[in-house]
Amino acid sequence: GYGWYKPLSSCDQWMLSIEFLTQNANGSILYNGPLTKQNQSEDYFALQLFNGRLLLDLNFGSSRSIRRHLKSGMNLADGKW
Repeated sequence: GYGWYKPLSSCDQWMLSIEFLTQNANGSILYNGPLTKQNQSEDYFALQLFNGRLLLDLNFGSSRSIRRHLKSGMNLADGKW
């Protein structure tokens, strides 16, 4: 399933807390950004599960995005909060 909400506002600093439960090892958890790829330098971020690990994609106004696997020794697609 999914939910559609207003985009997060731009600011110098922000903190986000999220809880999720899934048994799927791959999928999108949270995305904030444009819905089309017309301009590659638009701000966006995406939080995803890739093989049960968190993957974060960021782009804050540059033509190059940052992709990081967040450290976790466990598979997060375990059906637990």
